[in-house]
Amino acid sequence: MKKKIIVFGATSGIGNEIFKLFEKDTQSDCYSISSSTSQKKNHIQVDLSDPKKTLSFIKKKFNKKSIYVLVFAQRYRGSSLETHLNVGLISVLAILNEFESKFKKGSSVTFLLSQASKSVLNNHDIAYHIVHSALKSLIKFYAVRFGKKQVRVNGVSTATIKKNTNRKYFNKKNNLTNFLKKLSPLNTIGDAKDVANCVYFLSNKGANYITGQTIAVDGGVDLLTNEALGKKIINIK
Repeated sequence: MKKKIIVFGATSGIGNEIFKLFEKDTQSDCYSISSSTSQKKNHIQVDLSDPKKTLSFIKKKFNKKSIYVLVFAQRYRGSSLETHLNVGLISVLAILNEFESKFKKGSSVTFLLSQASKSVLNNHDIAYHIVHSALKSLIKFYAVRFGKKQVRVNGVSTATIKKNTNRKYFNKKNNLTNFLKKLSPLNTIGDAKDVANCVYFLSNKGANYITGQTIAVDGGVDLLTNEALGKKIINIK
């Protein structure tokens, strides 16, 4: 029987790269779920901003299916606090509780987080920060709760990443690209594929003893002190 893999938010950006990796596995049935339409095979259009309808649909669609991998990469881009909470937390909790009995031994759940889980981002509102901060605690809680079934729960956090919507811009030389490169000891900007590779690793047997962790795929942007980073940016030794 093929493994069932579900990726929420797989129609664009990092979620799309994650889906493409799992889709290559011929021993798996990979499902894409988001509020957007898509030509992907096994794509399901579901609006996570409505937790009741989401749960009702999930129950019907996956009633007799065992879930092996679950990835939450969805994102709401509006400003409504209620919608942020529904998409990022309330529907997620309902889905996890529904799938608890469907997880197999060795299953994994992975969440995609941003730097808003630990820092303040000027281009995002309070609702976005609330959701991502809460997800870090949720990861730990469900890692303990699901641990008795040997189901692992982890997170992957990112900094600014090149993806299909901005790759052309960041591949060109400009002030922002040069500045972001200086923030990382690696002197580069990461790619969505780097994040997808980490999610893929956490979802497979090679990560069997990793749970409750949030792994940063950010090129080490937090490793330098403020003073060291400032000197690097303005070229002072």
